[in-house]
Amino acid sequence: MVMKAISNEAECRLCGDQIFSGHRHDYKECKCGAIAVDGGLDYQRWVGHIGNIIDRSMCMSEEAINDIKEAVTWGQTTGRNEFGVALAVLRALRKNNLLDEAAFKWKQD
Repeated sequence: MVMKAISNEAECRLCGDQIFSGHRHDYKECKCGAIAVDGGLDYQRWVGHIGNIIDRSMCMSEEAINDIKEAVTWGQTTGRNEFGVALAVLRALRKNNLLDEAAFKWKQD
């Protein structure tokens, strides 16, 4: 299974700032300057003391990414509104076991 980066993010333990690098050479520092991220989805580079960094980066299988893209395309070509497209993406996430289905169940007393 080929995994691909979908987010290059970090949180600073000192100031709580959450920063992300959106593209290659997109160097971002937290507001206190203790940490930084760089590289976007091309590479992951962190700057600062490792103890000050909380990794918030995410990756996903290439298959799941393709399923999500197909869901968006399906929603757009069939004329679904934003909510319909969002539901199609949720189904793609569920198909790839990337959804906490318990969070979507009706609560029973």
